[in-house]
Amino acid sequence: MLRHRFMLNLVCGKNLKIDKSIHAAYVKAIRSAQHFVYIENQYFLGSAYYWPSYKNAGADNLIPMELALKICSKISAYEHFCVYIVIPMWPEGVPSSAAVQEILFWQKYRRFMIYVHAKGMIIDDEYVLMGSANINQRSLDGSRDAEIAMGAYQPTYTWSGKKTHPRS
Repeated sequence: MLRHRFMLNLVCGKNLKIDKSIHAAYVKAIRSAQHFVYIENQYFLGSAYYWPSYKNAGADNLIPMELALKICSKISAYEHFCVYIVIPMWPEGVPSSAAVQEILFWQKYRRFMIYVHAKGMIIDDEYVLMGSANINQRSLDGSRDAEIAMGAYQPTYTWSGKKTHPRS
């Protein structure tokens, strides 16, 4: 059983073992969120999976798409839900490069001067995921950078247990 669970987050190909457990932890936590998601990360880049013009971009990080799906499901259910994303105002890299210009394009309407180097997520004040992985292809690909993360929860301080905000 333990071996089976270990293998669930490994993808094998071209004689490489790729650990996607951090990505899987983000996705699982977002899917379980009931009231809010708070993300603070140095980067926030996601998949181009549904964009026909970007099909071959090589990005398969699903975190932004999972957030969008969660928001849509809560809107459809007429349930209050919030997502807070804190990222740096200016991304690292060559300012004139295509990658930095793409990031700036998507950030241009909501900017506040802030420096962010943190990598974490809080779900409903019940679960926290902290580690070294950025929300980008390089960190979540599982075959490039060595990353570490840990998740923790407070089972006695939950929305469902108190029928109210955990800090009430």
